[in-house]
Amino acid sequence: MKILVLSQPFDTVTPPIRNSIGIWTYEVARRMGTDCDMTVIARRSRGEPAQLEIDGIGFELLRCAPLRLWGLAGRLWNRVRPQSPLVAQGFYSLDFLAQAMRMIRRISPDIVHIQNFPQYAPAVRRAAPNATIVLHMHCDWLSELDHRAMKRALAATDLAVGCSEHVVAAARRRFPETDAAFAVLPNGVP
Repeated sequence: MKILVLSQPFDTVTPPIRNSIGIWTYEVARRMGTDCDMTVIARRSRGEPAQLEIDGIGFELLRCAPLRLWGLAGRLWNRVRPQSPLVAQGFYSLDFLAQAMRMIRRISPDIVHIQNFPQYAPAVRRAAPNATIVLHMHCDWLSELDHRAMKRALAATDLAVGCSEHVVAAARRRFPETDAAFAVLPNGVP
């Protein structure tokens, strides 16, 4: 079975320098990599090669525009559309997304696990129409961001998991009509 984790476009996932969701991604992928073909798509840090294999995980690392550029774009965007943050748009970090979709098409995974970016789910569904798509929310974006965009995201998702009952319950309340299944997947001891 081929499983692919699509990291957030700003996550660092390769050791030793990782952020919080990057640590979760690495540790879970390392454990799953013993039983399946495990790939993680993430942003490439300075000095890293485009491809790495560590602890049974294949890393596809993408060269992207500097994060400070997206930060500046986000601040400018928020002046014009403060009710709809740039990070919530489907084109946020488009350089990362376009490369990731090419990789997903090439790898043709059985499962795609999207970290925290629901707006990427429709593009992932187009890139991997036969894959099971898991959307993993570590925050309340499903219940807070644009209703239509989040509804489209859930329509492209087979399973939406949240890091707590709070995250899952808020999404269920907002989208009672969705066909996507919901589940709690704690980041630590439940």
